[in-house]
Amino acid sequence: MGKYLDIAKKFEAERMAKRQNAPSAQRQEAPSTCSPEDAFLERHVSRPAREAFPDWEGLLIKSAVLDLSVWVVRDRQEGEELAKETGHPALRLDDVLSQRGRTPAEARESLLPLLIMGTVQ
Repeated sequence: MGKYLDIAKKFEAERMAKRQNAPSAQRQEAPSTCSPEDAFLERHVSRPAREAFPDWEGLLIKSAVLDLSVWVVRDRQEGEELAKETGHPALRLDDVLSQRGRTPAEARESLLPLLIMGTVQ
């Protein structure tokens, strides 16, 4: 898990350096995009982080609905690898996005069976 902390620290240092050197016109955020995936990422990940890591494997998010931290991943294999390495379960982004419009209780009931756990072989 140390490599994730190292990446986060490096990213934060680079972001601060860019922010200090960027002209004020470049500091303004671009208008938000329309797709559910982009909206989800905008809510949970800063634009500089999305630009720095466009090929992200997983996002560790504290879920109030599930009352635990989970990886949000693009595919099951990435979820299994991250869950095994870190001990945090994973959910596919598509499964998370499919919860729109549900109450927290409904979403919890729907998502718990979809948790991807790390299995040691």
